[in-house]
Amino acid sequence: MPTSILFGPPGTGKTTAALQRIDEAIANGLDPRRISLTTFTRKAAAEAIDRFREKYPHLDESCFAHWGTLHKIAFKNSNTKRGMVMNTKHYQDLNKEIGGLYEFRNKYDDRTEHGSFEGGLGDTCLQIYGYARACRISYEDAWRQMQFESLRFGAITQPLDFDVVRYFIRCLEAFKAREGMVDFTDMIDRCRTSLPVDLFVLDEAQDCTPQQWAFARQLSRNAKDKLVAGDDDQSIFRWGGADSSPLYRIGGERIVLPISYRLPKAVYDLIIQLTALIKHRMPKVFRPREAEGEVRRLVDENELDLKSGGDYMLLARTNYLCQRFIDLCRHLGVVYWFGDKWSNQTDTVQAVLVYENMRQGHPVSRQQAGLACKFTGGYLAKPSDNVKWTDILWPFNGTPDWMDGMRHLSVTDRQYIRNLRANGESLTKPGRIKISTIHAAKGGECENVAVLSEMGRRVESSYWADQDSELRVWYTAFSRAKERLFVIDPSNSATTLPIFH
Repeated sequence: MPTSILFGPPGTGKTTAALQRIDEAIANGLDPRRISLTTFTRKAAAEAIDRFREKYPHLDESCFAHWGTLHKIAFKNSNTKRGMVMNTKHYQDLNKEIGGLYEFRNKYDDRTEHGSFEGGLGDTCLQIYGYARACRISYEDAWRQMQFESLRFGAITQPLDFDVVRYFIRCLEAFKAREGMVDFTDMIDRCRTSLPVDLFVLDEAQDCTPQQWAFARQLSRNAKDKLVAGDDDQSIFRWGGADSSPLYRIGGERIVLPISYRLPKAVYDLIIQLTALIKHRMPKVFRPREAEGEVRRLVDENELDLKSGGDYMLLARTNYLCQRFIDLCRHLGVVYWFGDKWSNQTDTVQAVLVYENMRQGHPVSRQQAGLACKFTGGYLAKPSDNVKWTDILWPFNGTPDWMDGMRHLSVTDRQYIRNLRANGESLTKPGRIKISTIHAAKGGECENVAVLSEMGRRVESSYWADQDSELRVWYTAFSRAKERLFVIDPSNSATTLPIFH
């Protein structure tokens, strides 16, 4: 049983407190090699290791042998080799073998620990397969549950016959057995290790699946001191099998961090109203910081003043709803982050920069020249690592500016780049605005947060079936705000969150 369970409401410094426990143990003489820290993401583990290496420069890599995600620890202790992990090519090969009926649209590699609920039929069947094993239920029960979950997340547009899923699972397991391949769930099943540690810290415990909870208990069997850190109110990965209920059941001292260093009073008051509507939760008393902050309801996203400066986080319930924020940023001519890059790092913007550099007499690399050719219709006549304007055969005479020369830019891309330039936005530097789904923003924070409260038809229908899960999503979204929260009313949804009635 764990020594203590640390509940960390938004902005209270849960991870910092967990790392402080480790720091105190090292200061009191515990060998760092006898410590394990498990995190939800590889990034979180890397940041923690960097922090301790900076404070204790003498610590070498062996001191962090038991730090990382549960999947990483399973990988290291289950005799799994890098080439054995299923990746995108393997899934595509599988699809070819079974007639091309199970399309995979998502990317998978040996670092993809957490799948997606969106994609093709293959992605959906793989999600059901993984969900069943993570939750330790039958494939048929997982299929039934995921039919409900698909309404919430829009993964399936029509009922999926279980025979389709069962056939996929049979073929997948035969493929893995024949090729000697494993996935991340297999790694945990294969690992029988108990770690040789005295202190075991499990962070972001609310995101653990039943399989991962059992694995964490197995790993920590020899530990004398255990710390479980989490917040059930921010458990929003139910579609992946996350189960926060063990936080209520496991024995040990319960600690609630008392102050949110992120939330101002206005935002705090709003999320407290939300928690009052969640039926199944661990009561937690904490207070906001002294700042008043601001919560405003907007009719639509066009009321946002994104040009006036300041950092913004723009959140929507699903990827397709994020497009409304993208359209707004492009209309206003501001740089934004979406997916995995800044909007001024796309091929279209970079091609304009390359073209203008060449037009002004500056040589560019062959790869950069290829971008200019892609959007002009020109081609490289003289192979070179330093391509000049005269090395390209252009489909025009003279040296027209990019507006006239880059004929293959779409109308929308052309207008967006014009808007960026007219607005004085940098075409090379990162911007101030990040757009993402609520799930992707978990763990982040920002001075200004705008949340599109549009649910969409499928999410709205599931809201009435399981309000607790949906309320946790909005709780997580609203609690990203450090100063100002803008809640944008739904445009065509009949459902409005009860706190706004």
